[in-house]
This record gives sequence, C-alpha cells and structure tokens, in this order.
Amino acid sequence: MNRYTFTFALIMLAVIVGLIYAASWGNVAALVTLVIGLTVFLIALGAGIALAATKLMAEKQQKAFRDNAHENLAMMQALQTIQNQQNEQLLKQAKALTPPLPTPFVAKPALLIEDAIFEELDK
Repeated sequence: MNRYTFTFALIMLAVIVGLIYAASWGNVAALVTLVIGLTVFLIALGAGIALAATKLMAEKQQKAFRDNAHENLAMMQALQTIQNQQNEQLLKQAKALTPPLPTPFVAKPALLIEDAIFEELDK
C-alpha cells in the first residue's frame, strides 16, 4: 500500500464517518448517499466473491485436467512398452519359424532347342 492509496482510504473513511454523523442528525440526503454507497459496495463485494470463486474453480479444473493428462500419458507409455516387448517376441518367433533361404543355384536355360529341328525345316 503506497501513500496515495493510504491517503485515499483515509479520505473515504472520513467521508463515510461524516455521512454517518449527518444521517444520525436526520439528514435525508446523507442517509440516501449512505444507502447507495452501501448498495454499490455490497454489489462489488458479491461480484468480487463470484470472480474469486470462478478463478478458484478454473484453477481446480485445470489441475484436474493436467493430472489426468499425466496419468493418461503414463498409461500410454506403459502400453507402448508392453506392445514393443510383444512385437520383439513375435519377431523372434517369426525368425525362428521361417525356413532358411535356399542356396543359390546357377540358372540354366529354360528352353532347349536342338539343332536337329532346323535340319528338318530345311528339308
């Protein structure tokens, strides 16, 4: 609280005390001013409480959302680890079950044509 805020608070307190003193002597204008000021103060107080409650609720929801996201991430990481282990086991089983590759062989011509065929065509 700086000195200007403190000075303003003292001035407002003095005005309120003056209005209460004037209203106690029967001044209707001072009484109406006090009622209006009190009404504005109570409305502002209610709005402030509503804003504070809304802010606290939003922070609580944000924390719950963040905690839920962390929990979901941990679950997904655990599931991913399990899935990786299963994939490794399946890959090992697949490698164990597959027969070895055949030994390479030298390719031979698939179609053999004998020279005697051409002799028959020449006749």
